[in-house]
Amino acid sequence: MNNRSTSILSWNVRGLGQDVKCSDVKRAISSIAPAVVCLQESKLEDVSFFKLFSFLPPNLHSFRFISSVGASGGIITA
Repeated sequence: MNNRSTSILSWNVRGLGQDVKCSDVKRAISSIAPAVVCLQESKLEDVSFFKLFSFLPPNLHSFRFISSVGASGGIITA
């Protein structure tokens, strides 16, 4: 029997446009150290690697992104 557990973080972040919000998100994700992260309502139309690393810790280097439509939506999984 395998007793391993996997932690998953799902968070409605309500926008990642501000640097302060990105820092807070990164700090929270780092403290929880989940294996998988899903961030909804990122409200980002595009995500550069620079932006990505402003809110994701380095151990979450693989990601997928669905852009927002206008001022709503946006999903990032890592």
